Amino acid sequence: MIPSDAVGDVLAPTADQRLDLYLAPLPLGREGKGFRRYPVTPEEAFLGHPKRSFEVAVRRSQAYMDKKGLSGRNPAIITQLRKRYFDPVLEAHQRVGIMRRFQLVIGDDLTPNTSPTFHKARRIDDPGLSVLLPLNAERHFEPLAEVADNDIPFEEKASVVVWRGATTGVFWHPPFGSRYYIYQHWDRFAQNPGFDFGFSRIVQVDKVGLKDDFGPLERCIKPTLSYKEQLAAKYLLVLEGNDLASGMKWILASNSLIIMPRIHAESWACESMLRPGVHYVEVRRDLEDLEDVYAWCEAHPAQCREIAENGKRFMSAFMDAGVERDLVDAVVKQYQKRVRLFMPENELAED
Repeated sequence: MIPSDAVGDVLAPTADQRLDLYLAPLPLGREGKGFRRYPVTPEEAFLGHPKRSFEVAVRRSQAYMDKKGLSGRNPAIITQLRKRYFDPVLEAHQRVGIMRRFQLVIGDDLTPNTSPTFHKARRIDDPGLSVLLPLNAERHFEPLAEVADNDIPFEEKASVVVWRGATTGVFWHPPFGSRYYIYQHWDRFAQNPGFDFGFSRIVQVDKVGLKDDFGPLERCIKPTLSYKEQLAAKYLLVLEGNDLASGMKWILASNSLIIMPRIHAESWACESMLRPGVHYVEVRRDLEDLEDVYAWCEAHPAQCREIAENGKRFMSAFMDAGVERDLVDAVVKQYQKRVRLFMPENELAED
């Protein structure tokens, strides 16, 4: 019922495999050498330069800031975005000693770029020219440290499926995101003693006028659970939001088993290399088969423990700070080796 479609199962990606994946959309120059020229895309990306301050970059990226609704935001929010997105790219350029302009996408945005741009995440089926870096690591990677302090053996965990998250993703029109189906199937799920689901926050949907087709959304709110409380469960449901589920990485690194639909986005954690039946147990995107998947898991504890162990092995590839820094630097070097950005109004202008 829960097959593996892995071919030559990648239990843990090597550094070379990771580098190839991060740079996959970015072609080399002619005959595999040199660079290609690409225009700066003012509305698609934030334009930075290692020799210029963030404030200068903001002024030069006004079209992007306006389009993404960042202009006029609270200065404290802009400062946080700078620290989480701009500063890591700037620091990597300074470490490797390359002083050329680069493009960057800030925040949750899977729009495929038409010119080479650093991204936190990209679509698997349509990556555009999006190059991956570990941006917003504070949210996506730092929680890995919580696992060692709060995890317990698989056998000691409760036989329940747990999920908490915000109402992010597509909640207002087809094709709905998976989180929408927590709301749609709420009555069914709430009656199952093996499920503990709930929205910790209602966001975004108020802006688009979600209809109460399945009852008030507010009834689906439950208190936030700590890492320790979530890790007490054998099975943790992972559902994509605006892009990737922020908890996927620390859950993979734990003794709990991930249950999730096929993912549509990938990040620095190489999610496209994850295989159902090897690293996680697959459920339908609309969650219609969740009860059947739960029953299968309960009937196959040894296999579930092995899959959870494979998830831990996969995430072990990302735990060495020195390797992570070297890979970031290698991505930046290759980006600048393969790319020369020019301003559309002046093709000869170079930094």
